Amino acid sequence: MHHKEKTGWVKHLDFIIIDIICLQLAYMAAFFVRHGVANPYNNIGYRSVALILTLTQIIVIVFFNNFKNVLRRGIYKEFVATVKQAVAITLFGVFYLFLMKDGGVFSRMTMILTGAFYLVISYLFRLVWKKILRKRY
Repeated sequence: MHHKEKTGWVKHLDFIIIDIICLQLAYMAAFFVRHGVANPYNNIGYRSVALILTLTQIIVIVFFNNFKNVLRRGIYKEFVATVKQAVAITLFGVFYLFLMKDGGVFSRMTMILTGAFYLVISYLFRLVWKKILRKRY
């Protein structure tokens, strides 16, 4: 929940949790589209990438202060912020695969689809959640 009295990234914990859920939904959807199976977590390589993407997401959110003034942003600024976050997470995921030399067992299409799905899902969920919060306060 959004609390005005809290400061820093803690007051946006609701948005952070929603974004983590959106990333995992996007990851599962991308894996399903690419492989026809709904559970990427059965494979150790895909499970480790899911963990790395989630940790990267948290780092990007906290260190780049992505949710600063989130409730004041219009739809265009929200879209730009979402694109920046999705691109940063996707690029770091590709960089991780390159460093770990896991690119051979991991589908590049899964990573690209994850980024695209995450962008759409996260953007829509953010708009819906902001609308809910505005009605409540």
